[in-house]
Order: sequence, then structure tokens, then C-alpha cells
Amino acid sequence: MTERTSSPNSNVETSLERKLHTHEILASMPNVMFHSIDASAPATGMDARPLHVSSLEEDGDLWFVVPLDSAVANHVKATPRASVTGHEGKKWIYLTGRASVVLDRAKLSSLWTTAHDATFPFGVEDPNVALVHFQPEHAEYWDGSGILGVKLMLEAAKAYVTGAPMADVRGTHGEVQG
Repeated sequence: MTERTSSPNSNVETSLERKLHTHEILASMPNVMFHSIDASAPATGMDARPLHVSSLEEDGDLWFVVPLDSAVANHVKATPRASVTGHEGKKWIYLTGRASVVLDRAKLSSLWTTAHDATFPFGVEDPNVALVHFQPEHAEYWDGSGILGVKLMLEAAKAYVTGAPMADVRGTHGEVQG
């Protein structure tokens, strides 16, 4: 992923910093909401469900273990456009990209944990187990955690008292394209 730079201002993270920050935020979220396109949904055309992140790769790709005959697998097979949202504490993330259903037993075995046995009692060899591989093309995050949250509150108070616009706080918001 490469980042869209918005300003040479020193309060703006570099492309690499934003990419690393995005990965750090994702790593703090063991579960996310996976949104897929559902042509049969009359009102929105979208469907969403919580999924456990089985793997977060260095490049930001996400892997999920799902039933092959599930709605999520069927939606992804029909239309690969998808999005992922997540929230943990004072961190939020939104990703858009492409997803695919992968039937790779070696990859599945490498991601398998005993927690999967509850959903798939026949184990990793169950023919109804599949992987969804999500490749983000765009990411946007908001981070008000830790010292960033304190800096954000101080900037908000300063803006309120002075009537001036609130200054950006480095690291609290970023976008990554790629």
C-alpha cells in the first residue's frame, strides 16, 4: 500500500508511518466486521458479519476462516469487492479492497487453531472449510488512544478557547492507498 500525502506539514505522518500505523491498529483488532456485496439484499446491497482475523500479513492482507457454503463465501465468489471495519478502544479503521475465496489446505493448516474446532468439528480437513483472503486497496484510520488522545483533547481545548481551527495531531488520522 502506498499513502496519499496531504500536506508537507510536520504534523502529518509520512507514507511509511501511516502504513505502519495502519498495521499496528489492525494488529490490535482480533475481530472485525467484514462487509460484502449481496445482490439479493434489497435495501442496501451489502451484508456484514463479524469475523475473527486468522492472520494479518505484513503487507496488510487479512485472512479469515469461513464455511465454504456460507453467505460470506458466496458473496465474495460473486463479487470480490469488500470492506472491513474495526474498532478497539479509541481506535477505528476502515479498509476497502478485494476478497477471494481460497481453497488451499496448506495455508489453512498454517492458520488453523483449536478455536476453529468449535465451528468445524471435522477439523482442517473438513471439505466445508475455506479461507477468505482480503487485500486492502485503501485504508483510513482514526486513533485517539494513549498520548494521541491527550494531544487531541489539548488541541480541541486550545481551539475552543482561542476560536482558531483545531490543529492536526500527528497520528490521529491517516489514509493509505495502494
